[in-house]
Amino acid sequence: MAVKTAAEYINSLRDGRIIHAGGEKITDIANNNHAALKAGLRMAAFEYVVAADPRYRDLMVEKDENGEPCHFAYNPPRTATDLLRRREIIQKLARICCGLPGAAHFTGVDALHAISAVSRMVDKERSTRYALRVDAFMRECRHRDLGLACGMSGAGRGQSTPGHKDFGINVTSRSAKGVTISGVLAHMTFVPYCHEIIILPAHGLREEEAQHAIALAVPVNAPGVSLILSHSLPDAAMNSLDHPLLSRIYSGDSMVIFDNVFVPHERVFLDGEYEFAGRCARLFASIHRLSSDSRKTVELESLVGSAFLIAEYNSLERFSHIQEKLAQLVYYAEVTETLSHAAALDCIIDNDTGYAFPNPLLSNLAKFTFADYWHQAIKNVQDIAGGLTATLPEGKDLENPAVRPIISPYLSGREGTTAEDRVRIINLVRDLTMPETGAATIHGEGSLIMQKMAILHEADRKRYMSAARRAAGISEIDPHHAYSSLPDLSQADRLLEDI
Repeated sequence: MAVKTAAEYINSLRDGRIIHAGGEKITDIANNNHAALKAGLRMAAFEYVVAADPRYRDLMVEKDENGEPCHFAYNPPRTATDLLRRREIIQKLARICCGLPGAAHFTGVDALHAISAVSRMVDKERSTRYALRVDAFMRECRHRDLGLACGMSGAGRGQSTPGHKDFGINVTSRSAKGVTISGVLAHMTFVPYCHEIIILPAHGLREEEAQHAIALAVPVNAPGVSLILSHSLPDAAMNSLDHPLLSRIYSGDSMVIFDNVFVPHERVFLDGEYEFAGRCARLFASIHRLSSDSRKTVELESLVGSAFLIAEYNSLERFSHIQEKLAQLVYYAEVTETLSHAAALDCIIDNDTGYAFPNPLLSNLAKFTFADYWHQAIKNVQDIAGGLTATLPEGKDLENPAVRPIISPYLSGREGTTAEDRVRIINLVRDLTMPETGAATIHGEGSLIMQKMAILHEADRKRYMSAARRAAGISEIDPHHAYSSLPDLSQADRLLEDI
């Protein structure tokens, strides 16, 4: 099969999957009354429209080993060029689709490449045959152009109270043919618009937690799988004037229930090898961090652009304090973009697999910069936008023939702008700075503490300490290579004595 058309993709999701939303059960993703679900489906399907467009096909589509066209994302990255191309695809889709990076070939594809690398590590050390299973599954995904979501499952580490359960899955039974799993996973993005869920360990595990060291793939429509959608934004009452962004996009974040779901052995990629659980989590984070950094820089383009536009509409761009805020926003966006690009360019090539991984220090710096500065950035944007961000009348009132002539002149802003355009940009600021957006920014693709831990783990401590010892005049037996062959400053003293 070639790369799916948009129509083929939509029809492939009408497979009996069970979705709960707003207290209702939805069994047809394309034919229902849920505005948000359908908005997300339109955006997800548009990825296939873009792939078929001659302007972008060479960027997004490759040939497999049999010469058949397939989506480039399925190919494990092996060079910096591959990572940069993956980054370009995500940014192109995000710019076309108002910030969404595509659904089918985003998070789950990164999980697939992570488990592909880890399976080879396990096989090498344990003489298992997981890589053969992963490779067969990858060929199936590539041939059928399957959309992949990702869920992370770990062992609970907190103090449990009666009646409390930690998010995660557990193997409830085993047979000669496979395993049966049960549990609930949260925070799963795009899963309503994917065909398969790849489950990976969420963190490192101890020997007594080995039962949680499991990685596998489950069809979204498998018996026992059901989805519960997150709060519905957009909803049916939204219009493009009040919510120019949120009326059109939805990522389908879901809580996923696994109720005695059978998984055949050929879809189990890790089972009890607890020493490798942490590697699964770290490699997935490393690969997916670049994907998230890539799309978030596009999100910042919209945020910073809205600040420039509203400054113009409000005739504020000449004031120094506004210029200072705009400069801070540009700094924020460009530093994030530069770090993300550098992470792909300065990639790490794994000796065992030949796979290319983004530079983990740089990619985590990019994600941390984006998340940590977010609230300061939206403060600046809201300050520039002014009080109408909170008190603007509804779009229906602006469209009311009895009211429009009265309020329109007050909303039009500087000469040459319309009231509707100014209202749209103010409401875009509202959409971009909602609490839900901030929470997703902080916790999406790993919370701030995860970036801090990764940054500290990747820090070149020896180089830092060699620099400090040299500056303090402390001798060092084995300095960092950056300092090991430097001339001693005492040579300058001798030179001055000679003079």
